[in-house]
Amino acid sequence: MTGPALWVGTFKVAPYNLSSGKPKEAIDMYLHQNDWDNAMRVAERCDPTSISDVVAAQAKVAADRKDWRGAEQLYVSAKKPEAMLQTYRDQQPPMWDEALRFARKHLPHKLHEVNSAYERWQQGGGASGGAGGGS
Repeated sequence: MTGPALWVGTFKVAPYNLSSGKPKEAIDMYLHQNDWDNAMRVAERCDPTSISDVVAAQAKVAADRKDWRGAEQLYVSAKKPEAMLQTYRDQQPPMWDEALRFARKHLPHKLHEVNSAYERWQQGGGASGGAGGGS
């Protein structure tokens, strides 16, 4: 027998999702709806390891909306600055000035890699801003 359902916002979250170690399903449901508050509430209450994923999902939406500063703040807060760097590199054309500035501030160990990729791109050797060597 399961306990009473947990109400999070206007949605009833099935108790088995939370009590059987599956709060990620509830969090994913809220993320799919861009319901950040409820996704964060479930993460904080039932799966603290998912908090950075909730913040990173917000960051991705901010980047998709071209809210670069907002995306930066959220990715840094989520402790996923590499995702922001990759976002700048993946733009068409790549946002090299922003990628270099961001790497200088948040990922100094990646600065040489970003600078080398930028130089290759300038010389026509790189059609995109892809990561190449990865994170």
